[in-house]
Parts: sequence; C-alpha cells; structure tokens
Amino acid sequence: MKSFEMYRTFAYAWGMRYKPWPIVILAAVLILMPVINTLVNAAYLGVSPATYVGYYFSVRQPHQVFAFFFMLPIAGIAVFAMKRWSYPVFLAAIAWALVDNLWSWRSQSGERGALWLYLVFFLFNLVVAVYYLLPTVRKVYFDRALRWWESKPRFLVSLPGELRIGGAIIDHTLRDFSEGGAFVVAKVDAEPGDEVEFRMSISNFVVDVPARIVHKSSSIENGFGLQFRPDGATKRNIRRLVRALRILGLEPSRDPSSLGGFSEWGKGLLHGKGWVPQV
Repeated sequence: MKSFEMYRTFAYAWGMRYKPWPIVILAAVLILMPVINTLVNAAYLGVSPATYVGYYFSVRQPHQVFAFFFMLPIAGIAVFAMKRWSYPVFLAAIAWALVDNLWSWRSQSGERGALWLYLVFFLFNLVVAVYYLLPTVRKVYFDRALRWWESKPRFLVSLPGELRIGGAIIDHTLRDFSEGGAFVVAKVDAEPGDEVEFRMSISNFVVDVPARIVHKSSSIENGFGLQFRPDGATKRNIRRLVRALRILGLEPSRDPSSLGGFSEWGKGLLHGKGWVPQV
C-alpha cells in the first residue's frame, strides 16, 4: 500500500498519467531486461555480472551489444509512452531483438549448451510481441478515446453559475466539473459547436473560461457538455478550483487515471480479468 501511495505522489508531482498495470509492468520488465539478461547469463557461466559485461563487450559485435543493452529498453519506453509512434517503434525494436537473438545463437557454435537461455529469451520476446498484436492492446495505441485512464477526474457537484452567449447571460447549474470541461443544465438555445463563456464561483474564487458546446444531452433536459478552451492563466485558475473542491471534501466520482491497487489487479488475473487494458 505504501509503495502505491508513493507512486501516486510521484505521478502527481511529475504530471504523469496513470496507466493500466499490464502496460506498466511489461514496460518495466522490458526496460530492465538488460539487467535480467546479464544476471542470468553471469549466473549460468559462474562469473560476476561485471566480468560478464566486460566479456560481452570484448567478444560481441557492435550490433549485438546494441541489441542486448538498448533494444528492449527502447521497446519498453515506447510501450509506456502510449503514443501513436509507440507501436511501430515497439514492433521494430522487438523484431530486431528477435532476429539478433537468433543470429547470436547460431553464431556461437561453441556455446550450444546455452540453448535453453537463448530459447527462454527468444520466447519471452515472441510472447511480448504477440501480446501487443492483440486487437484490444493495439487499439489503445491508435485511438486515444479508448484510453479512459488519461482523462481528467470529474467531480459531481450542484453549483450555480453563468453562461455568456453573445451578449446574453444565462444562469446554469453545474452538474460535473473537470479540468477539461463541464456538464451544465441551462435553458439556452444552443447547439454543439457553439462558443460560450463559462463562469462560476466558489466563495470568492471565480473561474471565467471560454468553452465550446461539444454535445447536447438526450437524457437530461437542457443538459450540455462543455469543453474548456483556456489560456495559460485560466488553466492555473481551473487547477486551483480543482484543489479547492478537494479541500472542501469533494472527491471525484470516478478517478479515471487511477491504477487501482496492485493486489486488486492481481486478484483479478485469477478470474481472467486485467490481462489486457480494459477499454
């Protein structure tokens, strides 16, 4: 529990988005694979890790050294970044590692006794590659809308405010609020795409931000979803308002960036859940 709280603190401090545990763990394993490979091979040969690294640099070709120490960490960084470029970079790095692994084994005719080591690492790379070819995993890298964990926490509230449309000032009731937008109920003749000015206050703290109507609710009468379009100063005010809501004791109705507990995720694996990112 303490380690998870430390991760949360680190993530907030550096503005990191939480990611599903399968992504975090596999990225970490890929980044650490040079260390794991070194320890396993050194143990197999009965030498110290430092001795093995020195031996490896002295007998291997530059492309082997690069593949051994850098290819899988590059794949891990790409996996964790979760950008559109991540997928081709990951596949290229894994393909390089697979081919180089086979080439290294075939070129070491005097080390056939270590076949099982090459086979283990080859199968690991192959399994990781197949995992990221799964449709569910592939989609989250190309469709940002599926990455719900990257969205902002939303607060369920019931607060009065104002909308300015043209020269008119319309009262609204704020139903939920996040750093990226809000859902309001207001008797206004507006449609998606219309530009408005969103205004609300808590005590003496005022947020006034340009916004665009992005959807009109079909289930809530006079309900509108707004997307904020703030400048730098307004962004800071919105973040201050979010902190104020937390200070007042309000917690997000669902924190979409939350990883959830590691033990909870682990238990889900036993029931077939959590093996791939939930979308």
